[in-house]
Amino acid sequence: AAFAGGAGADVAAIRADTPEPPDFDAFWARRLAALAACKPPAPVSPRSPDAPAQPRAITLPCPGGRPSTGYLCIPPGPGPFPAHVRLRGYNASWGELARGTPAPEDMRPDAIVLHLSAHGYEYNREPAYYEDLRASLCSHGYDVGFDPEQNADPATSYWGGVVWRILRGLQYLKTRPEWNRRDLVVEGGSMGGAQAVWAAALDHDVTECRPRIPWFCDLAGPAAGREHGDWIIPWSPGLAYYDLANMARRIPATCRVTIPQAGLGDYISAPSGVMAFYNALRCPKEATFLQGMKHFDDAEDFPASRRFRIGGAM
Repeated sequence: AAFAGGAGADVAAIRADTPEPPDFDAFWARRLAALAACKPPAPVSPRSPDAPAQPRAITLPCPGGRPSTGYLCIPPGPGPFPAHVRLRGYNASWGELARGTPAPEDMRPDAIVLHLSAHGYEYNREPAYYEDLRASLCSHGYDVGFDPEQNADPATSYWGGVVWRILRGLQYLKTRPEWNRRDLVVEGGSMGGAQAVWAAALDHDVTECRPRIPWFCDLAGPAAGREHGDWIIPWSPGLAYYDLANMARRIPATCRVTIPQAGLGDYISAPSGVMAFYNALRCPKEATFLQGMKHFDDAEDFPASRRFRIGGAM
């Protein structure tokens, strides 16, 4: 296989090409107000400490025409427990593993785990249901969320609904009496990494954000001449409201951001964009870059000699 790698010079000076809209905070204040105005998740009673760790499907009302859906896994025992929210990548979010009941290895004996769908679909349906839903969410010949016309206005972008669904899921999780009211971790890869950052930027109860190979970093970079691959979301002004480089500055110092892996040969989540996101963070942070790693490579295949860590304790 061909080697794809990268090198950087003065990487601490890399800044995003994506402009920050002057009404960025006002836009998100309106979106959060719309979410608050929608019927909130109902408070829940604690389950029995003796109950088995059985995943339970959740469906929550949400603005934008689609609910927030997911699977909640609470371990047995009295608790309280830390909580982890797991989010999927772009194509992975439509795959069989994402749309079925979580497997035992997707649960933890020591923490609540909430698996959330970006798309608000029903679980364990026939394949045609997911194929038809994905096709219905496409626009002007573009795949879901890629339409430049839809993304010209942040209020009509598909990604606005995704953010609502993720935040609504976190709201529900925080009503669970089994949560320890202290530890709330969001994690995911690629598009799942973007969702994790949106959550940390807009819900300041998040204490740790772990975006792997984060997508949505400096989306204006390719149009500005940054190196990129052949799978990129076309630049449109509304995307600036979702760009991780702009979201980074809204993550508070009470949240730690750890990028466990980013590829120096990854031009879906390009290293220049990831570095622009990293440099914009104002919270405790660290990142590990892997030389020669492309977007779909397995990080476990890369030895320590090809790993480069930046940042650390603050």
